[in-house]
Amino acid sequence: MGRRNASIHSLIALAVAAAALALPGSALAWEFYGQVGIGSYSGPCIFYWNMARCSGWNYWAVGSCTDYSGGTILCGFENTNRIRGRYLGAGQSVAQTPYDLGMGGYLLAHGTWWSGPNATIEANAS
Repeated sequence: MGRRNASIHSLIALAVAAAALALPGSALAWEFYGQVGIGSYSGPCIFYWNMARCSGWNYWAVGSCTDYSGGTILCGFENTNRIRGRYLGAGQSVAQTPYDLGMGGYLLAHGTWWSGPNATIEANAS
């Protein structure tokens, strides 16, 4: 049951992201492209604020990250109580909903450096 539900939720997340990009006049509500690592400060991040990039607070439907090069990142969502996400290495991508990570409500989307060299990433949420 767990793997099947995870696959279904991943497909839903990808469909939501594709639909948001395909709609005329639609835009991602938050997007970041650049490096994360020690010293990558981002104002609204709560956890690991000195090595992450975060969106503003919102009721996000989907978030995604691509780790183009460098070390491992954690891509997901956070609130004042917890940070959750999926780990990605260079060349990997993920699209996920807060529900996929057991979260919901008013959240920050994030791309957080976790280990290795600085990572060049693209992170977004809508």
